[in-house]
Amino acid sequence: MTNTVASTAPVISASGTSSEPHPSWMTTVLRPTGRLDRRSVRRLRPLLLALTLLPGLVVVDLSAAAPVSAAGWRLLEETSVHLDAVGGGLLVNGVDPSSVPAEATAITVLADPQARARGTEESIGAA
Repeated sequence: MTNTVASTAPVISASGTSSEPHPSWMTTVLRPTGRLDRRSVRRLRPLLLALTLLPGLVVVDLSAAAPVSAAGWRLLEETSVHLDAVGGGLLVNGVDPSSVPAEATAITVLADPQARARGTEESIGAA
């Protein structure tokens, strides 16, 4: 299943005036290293929540973060829900989709490196 997210956002000029909304997109890639446990979640939460203020795509590369604790998955789920509400999205890569908890239905994971090359993703928990 392929999930795509489109957004529009007003452009604010240097003078502070806003133009009509137009298609825009900001992609942020985060690559945490080490354990994604409660302690690291406390450090990562403010950054992820700040990224939910505007529509955009947040890619979290978990290839160097193992293991991911329940607190880590909850943070990613919460971030995904917040981004979806503002017209953005969260994509997780570098992790086996089967390792994502079943209740994390808002998290979209790249199924494998070949899927990334083809631009396809697998949504965890999607029917």
